[in-house]
Amino acid sequence: MDNKVRVKYLHWFIYVINLLIIAFLSINIYRTSYRICYDFKARSFLESAQYLPLVPSTIPIYTVFLMLVLGISTVTKNYINQKNRYIVIASVVVDIVICIYISYYLNYSYKGIFLFLAATILLYVQLIDIRIFLLIITLISYILLDYDLLSVNANIVSFQNYINYYPEQVRVYLYSIKNILTSLNEILFFFLVFLLLQAKIKENKIYLELNNQLKVANEKLENYAKESEQIAKMKERNRLAREIHDILGHSLTGIATGLEASIELLEVNFEVAKNQLFKIQEIAKKGLVDVRRSVKELKIDAIEKYELIPAIEKLIEERNQFSNTNVTLVIEGEVMRMNADEEQTIYRVVQESVTNAIRHGKAHHIWVKISFGYYQLDIVITDDGVGCGEISKGFGLTHIEERIKMLNGTVEFNSTTDGGFTTKLLIPIRWGNAYD
Repeated sequence: MDNKVRVKYLHWFIYVINLLIIAFLSINIYRTSYRICYDFKARSFLESAQYLPLVPSTIPIYTVFLMLVLGISTVTKNYINQKNRYIVIASVVVDIVICIYISYYLNYSYKGIFLFLAATILLYVQLIDIRIFLLIITLISYILLDYDLLSVNANIVSFQNYINYYPEQVRVYLYSIKNILTSLNEILFFFLVFLLLQAKIKENKIYLELNNQLKVANEKLENYAKESEQIAKMKERNRLAREIHDILGHSLTGIATGLEASIELLEVNFEVAKNQLFKIQEIAKKGLVDVRRSVKELKIDAIEKYELIPAIEKLIEERNQFSNTNVTLVIEGEVMRMNADEEQTIYRVVQESVTNAIRHGKAHHIWVKISFGYYQLDIVITDDGVGCGEISKGFGLTHIEERIKMLNGTVEFNSTTDGGFTTKLLIPIRWGNAYD
């Protein structure tokens, strides 16, 4: 049997024990009161009790009825526990009131019902803070609603007053039943708590095992990712090496063979040798172009040195051609040369900002303004996209910040729920010469 099911059955068994105890106490109070009146000993009983008790006939009715309501409340919690936690909490508060009234009708002679209430809170209240608060209220009720404590300042008829009416042999019999049932209730409650603790410990062990397995899996995944990256790099390098090898091998072989033939022809026919050298020149040029093309594939950036603005213009032209978004570029000031890393960073930031505006902002129009100032470059990228109330910096925005920080620049992101997103960049730069 599953531990959770076992705990639920045990909880119901505790309820049945409490129902038997309360029925036993209330019926004995009613039956003893009836016998006292029947034997005409009410006067002597009241003198010993020194307090007018509740109407005896109502005690079994009220207490058993309240216990049945408590049982119905427990059944209801099984169906709404996972659906609405706050209804469960309200139901537990009602249970606390019911238990207080049961204790009151029994003249505070029994408080074991609060152990059942505590078990109910442990089983059904999921919110930790509220669970602790309700357990504290239950514990206070268990401590304060005690006959020995309350009888100091108030006249209360205890269950012992009713038991004392009977002969000693009967009293022993009644006390034995009460004590056995009460002890059984306490034992079952502590056993239920033990099962709950055992289940929690087992759950924590499973969680730790899963956490360790997850760490191992993450490490394996990281190692696999590194290995995959190295393999991919190696494959790409091998491909490029083969391509360069083939190009150089073909070109250099043709050049070497042609030169040998040209040397021999120089002594025989100068014009033919000259034409042969022109052909060798074409082979060399073609080989050089092919090598440059292959080497260029090794570069990680889309722009070449001193070609920032043309590269951005090409980027914007492609975006305007292949998307429904209109990107406008505005250049202010004299365009000056920068270092390669500065140009690459600016290109990547513009590229990322335009991509974010299209992909996440759903923008229809994007404005890119680049201002060349005195030892300073200002870039403002604005769109008319959906915008956001709170900016959550993902990989793209974080990557922009890191790139600009490496150039000792500053970046600022602004957006509103009314729409639009703005990226402002300020980069200190030592200009070179103007572009030719």
